[in-house]
Amino acid sequence: MRTLLSPSRALVFIGTLVLLTLITLMTLTPTMAVQANQLNVTANVDKNPVIAGESLQLTIRADQSLARNALTIPSDLGRLVLRNTSFQQSMSTINGQTQHVTEWRLTLLAREPGRTTIPSFVVADAQTSAIELEVLEPVDTGEAPDYFITLEVDTESPYVQQQVRAQLRLHFAMNPEGGGINFPDVEHLQIEQLGQDQQTQELIDGKRYLIITRNYALTPRRSGELTIPAIYFDGQIRRLPATGFSALGRIEQVSMSTRPISLMVKPRPSNWVGNWLPTPRLTLEEQWEPDNQTFTVGEPITRRITLTAAGLRSEQLPEVSVDYPHGLRVYPDRGQSEQVATRGTQLARIVYATAIVPAAPGEFELPEVRVPWWNTEADRAEVAVLPARTINVIEPPGGLTVPGSIVDPEPVQADPQELQPSLPEQPAEQVERASWWRWLAAAFAGLWLLTCALLVYFWRRTAATKKKTTSNQQIPVHAREPLQNLKQACMKNRASAARKALLVWHHSRTGKVAKGLSDVSRHLSDYEGHESLITAINTLEESLYSANKPDWNEGKVLWSAIQKLHQTGSKKAAQPKLPPLYRV
Repeated sequence: MRTLLSPSRALVFIGTLVLLTLITLMTLTPTMAVQANQLNVTANVDKNPVIAGESLQLTIRADQSLARNALTIPSDLGRLVLRNTSFQQSMSTINGQTQHVTEWRLTLLAREPGRTTIPSFVVADAQTSAIELEVLEPVDTGEAPDYFITLEVDTESPYVQQQVRAQLRLHFAMNPEGGGINFPDVEHLQIEQLGQDQQTQELIDGKRYLIITRNYALTPRRSGELTIPAIYFDGQIRRLPATGFSALGRIEQVSMSTRPISLMVKPRPSNWVGNWLPTPRLTLEEQWEPDNQTFTVGEPITRRITLTAAGLRSEQLPEVSVDYPHGLRVYPDRGQSEQVATRGTQLARIVYATAIVPAAPGEFELPEVRVPWWNTEADRAEVAVLPARTINVIEPPGGLTVPGSIVDPEPVQADPQELQPSLPEQPAEQVERASWWRWLAAAFAGLWLLTCALLVYFWRRTAATKKKTTSNQQIPVHAREPLQNLKQACMKNRASAARKALLVWHHSRTGKVAKGLSDVSRHLSDYEGHESLITAINTLEESLYSANKPDWNEGKVLWSAIQKLHQTGSKKAAQPKLPPLYRV
């Protein structure tokens, strides 16, 4: 038996079916719209193939409005170099439909010939296709190129630590608009630019070039083969139109590179001993101040030894030392070094200054100074020599010996038997019998020594009081002010002021002008108690002439010696005819 729907139920069923159909269509419409608006990206180049050294433009296009950072650039672009990136967005309405477009334009530079691949780029959730690119070798048309770069070295087989001069030259037949050079880092090779860039103009193969020259100093640190890879210049030039107006010129990206250079670094000779100095030239010179053949005892002399080498650094130069003979006081300097670059060559120079004060008259033989070095031009060992020199030192006028001069005393040889006298042996009974006499004698001796000490104490006190009252009377009026200035300089440990005060004080008491502290010491050698004063003056002289300029803290010692001289105030008995301490 069949059951039929009533008309009213049939209408309800049909309405429900239509409603479900509409709901299903409304649910599927957004999915269809998303699929219709799916992101599409493309990548294209403006030229393929391309000549090595030329630039090309890669355009990446997306059909939606995206942010600038939606593009991810691969880190490896093969034989291509990214030079520039631009970004732009546009919108257009066609037949009532709005379209958004986002573009990235990348300027790529093809450096080396051969086949390469432009990898795919990621844009948001989409990805471009890779592009096969062919880079052609530049064709030699016989005409001079518009731009090129060269690198030249003065030698390709240097010794280890020998400086190699490298000259990089950029040639432009058109106006350069900027760019940069990065000298690659090479292991075991020290690279240093010398001076500033130089610009010149030259005519090559009938074409005028602007040439930018840059000099480098390359120092290999180990022997063996070292390769300098190709050096690239990436920049821009302005290609002028036929009218010649530079403002209308077109900016063009350029890239040029040098050829790789291999250095075969030779080790130093196996039999070499001492400092290794590979250089094309090395000089050793000296200067004397004053430049005399004869010098005077006590007068300071300055000797400067200058060592100059081409193609070396100042820290490579050795220390020059001289063994001066006995009889010369020597105050060596630590050495002043400098490093300069002249005409693309690096020069290292070090100057050793030595202050010499002759302490005794006579002839002194100064030994020769030798500095071995390796002549890289002649490829042989050489020695720079300062020949031995003989200087003559005379006594000051008057024939008096300068105090503090070095004199070798003759050794006194004593008889061993005199040093060990034999004593007669005494019996033990006599020793016991004389023991109480020893104690008694010791007691009387102690009392006698105590009495003598008291007498000496009272005698010295009386004499000191008398000298204190008469000290100002012994010093003339014209010498008191210089003596007071000397005291103040000594109390404040001012070396230069003390030297000046000593010279003024010497003039005030003798009426003679002293050439130096040696003259002051010479005139004071005739008085008792002068030894400590001479030692203090020598210490002052050393602090003034020594290269390291030590602090002078012996002012009180010097003033104490001056006071001691005034307290004794008497001349030696062997020289009764010498003038008094102060002139009348």
